[in-house]
Amino acid sequence: MKKNIAYCGLSCGDCPAHMATINDDDELRGKIASEWSNEDIKLERGDINCLGCRSDETVICFAKACLTRACAIERGVEYCILCDNYICEKLEPVFRTSPEAKENLEKIKEELCGKNE
Repeated sequence: MKKNIAYCGLSCGDCPAHMATINDDDELRGKIASEWSNEDIKLERGDINCLGCRSDETVICFAKACLTRACAIERGVEYCILCDNYICEKLEPVFRTSPEAKENLEKIKEELCGKNE
């Protein structure tokens, strides 16, 4: 199973917050906090800690509020592609901004279910 792939197919390994966490890189945390902050959300260096949304431990604030994550947990699916409602409206914005997420999910389904399903 792809532990570093989110329910929606995003790759945690490509996420700078994940990298800052696993490498305990405070300089990168500060840079990310600055880049990801806006007038509505002010992030501090200490806010940038995430082991991925599938983690039971450290999850960044955005993942805690993610409707896709909450839905997958509620439905008990390991990945959205395994849900009866795949592709739903929660995934459309993810796929629009990160088409590689859909590709990741399709690869996972092939691995889990075989190419004929």
